[in-house]
Amino acid sequence: MAVKVTIDDRDIKDGIRRLQTIGPKAMGAVRRSLNRSIRGVKTDTAREIRREYNVRAKDVKESFHVNPARGDELRAVATSRGSRIPLIAFSPRPSAPPTWRGVPIAKRRPAEGVSVRIKKTREVRPGTFTARMRGGHTGVFFREGKDRLPIYEDHGPSIPQMIEHDADALDRIRAGAVDRFNKTLDHEIDRVLQGLAVK
Repeated sequence: MAVKVTIDDRDIKDGIRRLQTIGPKAMGAVRRSLNRSIRGVKTDTAREIRREYNVRAKDVKESFHVNPARGDELRAVATSRGSRIPLIAFSPRPSAPPTWRGVPIAKRRPAEGVSVRIKKTREVRPGTFTARMRGGHTGVFFREGKDRLPIYEDHGPSIPQMIEHDADALDRIRAGAVDRFNKTLDHEIDRVLQGLAVK
């Protein structure tokens, strides 16, 4: 799954008009402003998501790939990609299985299931339990039916799903990127004009 934030010529028409008087240097000023603006989407998104979800800012930022503006293409895109996050990442209780190779690790397995904090409030996932696999991986698992095996690892939402869940947040992220573009462009215009004045 993927979510994109794009800034293109629809957002920068006013900026381009303001740059008409400075000639060929205008394109470079727009590109630099676009690229600085799109990089800030990572931080903006992390701040928005963490208002509701129990997720690390680092994980949100690392989900993004940025395609900067290059050459004559005045378009920059930040794309968040990722699969659903294992429940073990959402502060599970208990966080460890009752035993590992016969050695007690945590308290007795709760009959009602493991509690996790995906959002700000804790919730119980009925029928889940914490277990450690032979390879050493610990996760929150569940069974389908009454058989002991197989077991399946349970997951929460992906970071793109978290972003899409709140349309207003996505609008704020995009608006923030456009606002940052305009502010950065003002500085770029000043730099270019100062350089022309020196000559």
